[in-house]
Amino acid sequence: MKRISIYFFILVILSGGLLVYQWIGYSSTPGVKVNTILQTIKIKHTQNKFQVEQTITGMKEDSYTIKIPDDVSNLTCVNMNEAECNINKSNLLILEDEKVTFQYDLPVNENVKSFLLQDYSIKLQDVVIDSTRVQLSDSTWRNGNWVSNSETSSMRKMDLVDYYVMENKGNEPFLYWQEETLQKMEEDKKLIIYSNTKHQLFKNKEQLPVNGKVIHLVLTNLHEEVENDNLLILNSNRKPLEIEEKYTMALIRSAYNISSNEEELTNLILAIVLKKPIGDGKYKKMYEELVERLSDEQLTKLREKVLYFHKRKMTHNLLDTLLEEVTGYRTSFFSDNAQNNEKVAPLTLLDSRELFIKDSQVSNVKIIHENGKMMIEFVPLLKALQYEVNIDNEKIKADKRAIKYQFYPNKRIFELNQQRYGMNYAPIINIEGQAFIHLKLIETLLNVHVSEHETKIEIN
Repeated sequence: MKRISIYFFILVILSGGLLVYQWIGYSSTPGVKVNTILQTIKIKHTQNKFQVEQTITGMKEDSYTIKIPDDVSNLTCVNMNEAECNINKSNLLILEDEKVTFQYDLPVNENVKSFLLQDYSIKLQDVVIDSTRVQLSDSTWRNGNWVSNSETSSMRKMDLVDYYVMENKGNEPFLYWQEETLQKMEEDKKLIIYSNTKHQLFKNKEQLPVNGKVIHLVLTNLHEEVENDNLLILNSNRKPLEIEEKYTMALIRSAYNISSNEEELTNLILAIVLKKPIGDGKYKKMYEELVERLSDEQLTKLREKVLYFHKRKMTHNLLDTLLEEVTGYRTSFFSDNAQNNEKVAPLTLLDSRELFIKDSQVSNVKIIHENGKMMIEFVPLLKALQYEVNIDNEKIKADKRAIKYQFYPNKRIFELNQQRYGMNYAPIINIEGQAFIHLKLIETLLNVHVSEHETKIEIN
């Protein structure tokens, strides 16, 4: 009995040790978030300057490289215990605890009709801020109001000061002021419009992308136009369609996270969403190619797939995938054009089934869908059927023992054993410099049998 008790005790110790080991392993696993970094920014607008107090909490490292905004003056820095912290000449911040408070001044020209305050906080290099709270008190500019691109905001007008509170995930929001009061004219899950005049915009917002940040749109003629992140400042005299295009462009950038090297892709997605060519150059021609080659139903389905795409990264390759889902055929239309700067590569829809010729699978013979017809690449087909092929002066000669053909692409004639035959249409056509023939026509011309199945096509 005593021996059983000892074994039981050892088992408990081992189990407990294993649990502790697993917990330590879990808590030290890379990518597991163990702290939250928050910041509060208090801004006091007095004559000719903003007095800023920025407090950051939740930092775990002993030192950080910081980036200080331009034109900062009177910068001081204190730790949690109010002791002055150390910032060296290389902007390296040395900390003694997980809280730091910066105080500094930013200049402001009072003789303006509008003002955009941005990049006004001190940044910690390689540090992600989880949330920011901005508290702004303004006793100077009382004849207008501040708006921002923050997720939540509130304002309170008092006898001597206007008081604003804005909260945002991540870094600080943009802050915009103008001397003419801005009203929140419209608000929904995609768009907030600030203006001092009424605008009838975006009657069909349900037909716009479902992802991305809420876009904050300021319509005014008191400030130069700005397109930055999810803040748009546009001239209120613009035509409604122009404003809609600008807003949709901003939403697309936010919703689809298009990388800088694929920036032109934004114009193409915008054209698909708005159902009209946008801009000029190659990407406008790409949209026109889609309109020409796809049916209205296919274009609508492609648009719906783009609108309701829920992943964050949109690329040319991914657009090819969406187009394949719409048409049921393989294509590399978007990715081909991403690599081709000279001209627009045509939209080619490839049959995705495996192809067998004389019981052998082949991969170098394309079958495309062109204007509702299945067309097969002619010269590789002839070679797979063991014809000796010679292309001479735009004439295709194909010989196999006693059989001798001559074909003339885009002409309604061909020759068999020196006998010329005419047809109501050209049996061989050129598509982007390559000869193709209707798949069903080869049964008659080449004396073979074509058999189509769900996953494969056989030619024997």
